[in-house]
Amino acid sequence: MTSGTIPGSQPIYNPADIKPPEYQSIMTLLKWSGILELIIGILEVIFGLITLVLIVGIVYIILGAVSLFVYTRINNIKKMVDQKQYTQAKTSTLLWGIVALLFSFLITGILMILAYTKFDALITKEQQMAFTQSPPNPPVQ
Repeated sequence: MTSGTIPGSQPIYNPADIKPPEYQSIMTLLKWSGILELIIGILEVIFGLITLVLIVGIVYIILGAVSLFVYTRINNIKKMVDQKQYTQAKTSTLLWGIVALLFSFLITGILMILAYTKFDALITKEQQMAFTQSPPNPPVQ
């Protein structure tokens, strides 16, 4: 009997399901970026609607819409990371991190740029795991 198993059943956990620390770090940074973008976007839209009478509100509504759009992009990036599409997620993180820096919330942009820097380590680790788990070549006869 192997540890972690119940007789007649499957293992309790699959070691392949354990995510590397880089994955956890990226997902945490993206989660907080998304939360901040959602809050800022909602607040900007509300403030824009309140000040719409002064015509200045239009600017805040547009900025709020940009923040909410960045929020949706962050959710798409998290899905890419979950699906192990790390190269696409890395590119999207940089692009939308710059958009967040320029047109949205500065802290969100910084968090996304930090997440971008973590992707290289994750991609390298994933390639190493794939290399060590690949079956050996059969002997040539």
